[in-house]
Amino acid sequence: MKTKKVSKKVIPKKKQITQNPLHIRIEYMEAVESKRDLLSTEANLIQIRQAIKKYQDLRIQELRLKLKIQKAVKEVESEIAHLEKILPQIRIPRYLVEETFDNKPLKILSESPRSQDLESQLKEIQEKLRGLQRR
Repeated sequence: MKTKKVSKKVIPKKKQITQNPLHIRIEYMEAVESKRDLLSTEANLIQIRQAIKKYQDLRIQELRLKLKIQKAVKEVESEIAHLEKILPQIRIPRYLVEETFDNKPLKILSESPRSQDLESQLKEIQEKLRGLQRR
């Protein structure tokens, strides 16, 4: 039996680029200020992360409470429906039933024209008051 030779494909490594490092001189105070800025930025990021975590926890808690409320409302609705089926219907005499005025048209006593300005309306009201005082 002949064995087949498996040829491995050689992947060339990326050439390492050798560069001369560039050095920049930073004054001591600038270095301290940069370090202080970096640390304060890191502290701010940690505070933001804590706030996000707290928000996520509160949101999960809110959703759990909403689910509990929704279940309670459904339970109350089912209890009300059950009670409506069990309890007898009440028959109210006609004289105790209040009339509804939804279907009756409203009567408008008088309409003041909307085109009149406030001064003319004020004069009309003053004239009506004088007429009532004379009686």
